[in-house]
Amino acid sequence: MSDLDNNAKLNPSGTDAQIEQLLQDNNIAGATKILAENAVSAAMEKDFVTAESLRDRLLAVNPNALFEVIRVNEVIDKEKMGAISKQYIGLWHKLYDLLEADVFNALYHCLRFKDYQAEEVIVQQGDFNPTLYFINEGRAALTYRQGKKEVLIKQLNPGETVGCGPFFDVSVWTVSLVAMTAMRVQALERQIFLKILQQYPGLDSKLGDFCRRSNNIPELLKENEGNRRNEKRYPLQMVLVNSLLGHDENSPRQQFKAQLEDISHSGLSLSIRITQKEKTRLLLGRQLISFLPGIDKVQERRGEIVGVTLYDYMEKNYSVHMRFDQPLSEEELKSILLQGRK
Repeated sequence: MSDLDNNAKLNPSGTDAQIEQLLQDNNIAGATKILAENAVSAAMEKDFVTAESLRDRLLAVNPNALFEVIRVNEVIDKEKMGAISKQYIGLWHKLYDLLEADVFNALYHCLRFKDYQAEEVIVQQGDFNPTLYFINEGRAALTYRQGKKEVLIKQLNPGETVGCGPFFDVSVWTVSLVAMTAMRVQALERQIFLKILQQYPGLDSKLGDFCRRSNNIPELLKENEGNRRNEKRYPLQMVLVNSLLGHDENSPRQQFKAQLEDISHSGLSLSIRITQKEKTRLLLGRQLISFLPGIDKVQERRGEIVGVTLYDYMEKNYSVHMRFDQPLSEEELKSILLQGRK
């Protein structure tokens, strides 16, 4: 069986519950046995992320289980050696040629195999899902919502990646990813990827360049811009006072000033300097209040941060996109534009 035919089929939720019960009963030996068996099974199914996670948990639960840990490591190493077939390298030869062999191997072993059935939604438009998908078998469709219709903008085939924007740039998915046929993919989660970057720091830029070469989603959406957007964006530069809300009502608010870049009936974008890229991901889904100037009074507008995009690498400036909870009326928008252009 080739690596394209492998997919981890463990039931982690059921295993976790069983292990927790054994630990509550102080049955360390029983928990050790289940963790070791599941780690071996995951390794044999080429789910190395799960296998190594279970191995680490095994050691945490029972630091004296050195024999079991050694056995698990031997199985992981053996399965890794024979995991990458010539068929797989042939499919991803452009990425293989771009990376050094040890880097390609490290990346491969961070990927999780996943199966999807025809018409199954893999990612929904608007989701925050910083996962990069590598298509090994089957075909997928990229679609977006236009009113009540779902519009097809691109078909994806084996050897293509998808999810570049949400994975590398920090944004919600602007399209939906739907399986057209039965599919086998590999998924790379952002948090897992960050761990191997400590050992291979150049992988971030190389993998990003590889994925962006075939990532023409922004261009495809731009071609459909007239049909896709119901209202116009108005460039408007002015400094706004904003209040970033906490995760619950009792959390303190963080007030800050930022440059407004453009505004529409449904939202706005701000220019904000953020020195640490990974912190930008913490903004997604957060509630924001912007205080907008009007003719008679300042308008307080609340909304959700739906995208954060880097546009000036040297200055660490990001464009933060906010979607209003309640759209601006025509009169409110005109009032803001008049005040902003004085």
